[in-house]
Formats: sequence, C-alpha cells, structure tokens
Amino acid sequence: YYLIKPILSRLLIDKNNKALVEKDNKKRTRNQIAMHVVSFIQALCILEFCFLAIIEDPDYYFTFFKVKNEIKQLESVSLVNLDFKKLFDLSKIEERIFGYTENNNKIVILACGYFLWDMVISAYCSTPAFMVHGFVSFTVYSIGLSKFINYYACVFLIFELSNPFLNIRWFANHYQKSNNILARVN
Repeated sequence: YYLIKPILSRLLIDKNNKALVEKDNKKRTRNQIAMHVVSFIQALCILEFCFLAIIEDPDYYFTFFKVKNEIKQLESVSLVNLDFKKLFDLSKIEERIFGYTENNNKIVILACGYFLWDMVISAYCSTPAFMVHGFVSFTVYSIGLSKFINYYACVFLIFELSNPFLNIRWFANHYQKSNNILARVN
C-alpha cells in the first residue's frame, strides 16, 4: 500500500484540485484506499490460483461437462453437451463433500488469511456489516481446511471475480475519473 498509494495519487489527482488532494490525505481516506488496494491485489491473486487449480485438474471440477468424441477418441469439456445424469450423479457427492486437494488447501489458507485481515481491518476502519462478512467468510473457509467441503473453496472463490471491477469503480469514483475510458468499460 505504501508503495502504491503515492503512485496512484500522482497519476490520478489533478494538483489544482485542492479539495481532492486534501481529501486524499485524510486518515480515513488513506485507510479506505489501503483496503481497496489490498482487496484488489488479493482478488487477482486468489482468482489466478483458483483458475490454475481448475485448469490443472478439470476432471475434478467438471466431471459433468465431459464429452467423449468416439471418432477421435478424445474427451473434452463442453457446455453445449451438458450431461444431466452426471450433473446429479450421487456417487460424486461424497468426493465433493469430503474430497481434498493440495491446491484447494493452499487456496483456503490464502482466503483465510485475507478474511482474517478483512475482519480485523473492518473492525478498525469500516462498518460492522463488513466485519461480520469477514468473520463469516473466515469461519466458513476455516472449515474448508479440514477435509470437509474443501472442494467448494475454489468454486466459491470464483465469486471474487467481481471484486477487481468493484475496486476499479471505487478508485474511479474516488479520484473523480468516472468519465475515464477504463471506468466506462468497467
């Protein structure tokens, strides 16, 4: 944060805009910027790890999307040929509830660390609702450290996909750059 915030401020603040310069230097604003920088970086990192885990072991995550091409003797993943029998195959329930992979465990550890930080920093700088969110998320992902519901860690962390976009929007609004092309595309 201490490396990124000065760079952001220099790039995004018009020095003639005294009100924004003053607002940007307030302690509460610095804390909010820090929270959004950490949130942005964490979301990008955790998403990369989740997608890498899914790419490395697609059979584990996409058993019901597999299609066998009899002519080429290949299996591929297809959303068009979704096999509903495999989607509701009860033999996979035990593997998903009690299954465990090393990649998922690493992802859960990272998620727990972030949500613990989020809970503490929200108690200090934010609202009780964000503190409760951090606590509940930390608790649920802590359960995933055992071999119970470990499969779902990677799957549910894909919801973090919206987080970088929300942070870009927050930065655009904070630095009064809502009309910027990046903010509009976002």
